[in-house]
Amino acid sequence: MVYIIDAADRVIHLDEDWVKCAGEMGREDLAPGRILGRTIWSFLHGIETVHLYRLLVRRARRGAQIEFRLVVKAGGEAQLRRMKIQAIAGGESVVFESSPIEAAEPDSTPLLSSGEGEAQESLLIVCSWCDRVKLPDETWVEVEQAVSRLGLFERETPPKLTHGVCEDCFKSLGGGDDRRDDRTTYLYVDAAGQSS
Repeated sequence: MVYIIDAADRVIHLDEDWVKCAGEMGREDLAPGRILGRTIWSFLHGIETVHLYRLLVRRARRGAQIEFRLVVKAGGEAQLRRMKIQAIAGGESVVFESSPIEAAEPDSTPLLSSGEGEAQESLLIVCSWCDRVKLPDETWVEVEQAVSRLGLFERETPPKLTHGVCEDCFKSLGGGDDRRDDRTTYLYVDAAGQSS
């Protein structure tokens, strides 16, 4: 199944598989006339899902080849699919290609566990400057690597997102004091607006 968005993130193309699947499911709301021209963001649910997809689209427009697995509910059953996202037309448009892998049920276990209690069990830290994501092993990776390695879209809902500053960005912003806790690196700004 293939769909394409333009530079304004509006759906501009749906392939024959999309039309066939929508018809088989009896989903008139997924007919091309109801999809084409609308932004892709109007079809995604949940602030974390939208934010992660926006980061993935941004990375694709910058030339990244993105591929990950996701669970899609169609016709009452969960299906594991492979999603490929890449830019075309010099980054103006983005192609989404989804293909089935096998039938699957989403896992209901917590996605991330810090071992520090429920309050932090499902937090995913995104760098506010470079958009890299912090993994449980304390490394920072590009968003598409985090989505794949953590299986972020193989669950019913992705984890809650929070923002921090990765160590590389902290250093490039002039941070040398290394004031940080065991979860992330923060940029400190005092009352006079001075960072440290």
